[in-house]
Amino acid sequence: MRAVRFGGADMYLCETCNGLWVEPETLQRLVAERMKPAPMLATGIATSPTARARLDAVRYAPCPVCKSLMNRINFAHSSGVIVDVCTSHGTWFDADELRRVLEFITAGGLEAARARELRQTPAAASSPIPAAEDPWRLMRPLMHGDDNTLIIKALVSFTGRKKGLSS
Repeated sequence: MRAVRFGGADMYLCETCNGLWVEPETLQRLVAERMKPAPMLATGIATSPTARARLDAVRYAPCPVCKSLMNRINFAHSSGVIVDVCTSHGTWFDADELRRVLEFITAGGLEAARARELRQTPAAASSPIPAAEDPWRLMRPLMHGDDNTLIIKALVSFTGRKKGLSS
């Protein structure tokens, strides 16, 4: 891959497949630059449906930085563009996918997707959730002192017997 600059953004081009590697900060900037109010959102007029994602044979690609397999996601869950994402290092766009994603954003697709998610989210999910009670509250007194050794030995003994491995 070689470093390239498109639209003022630094990214990396694979000269074999014409795919692009875009780091998270660069992608965030590209998205922010193309966000604009979609003129059809508040009118009640439906926006044109997005293209269906093509389902070819699924192949998980390794991240060029850490070599871990990346997650495949439909950008904005509705763009029809399947991208490979390493949450730590960046996003891989196959040939022409970055252009399609940016056109989707410019056409108001990202705003429409966010509005759709908000409509589908139950009102209860937006209310604050009370702090969870300490799940170890009952066990904590036993864990301090000599009793914790007894409990651990009992658990080890029990699981060993259950597997037929008691000593």
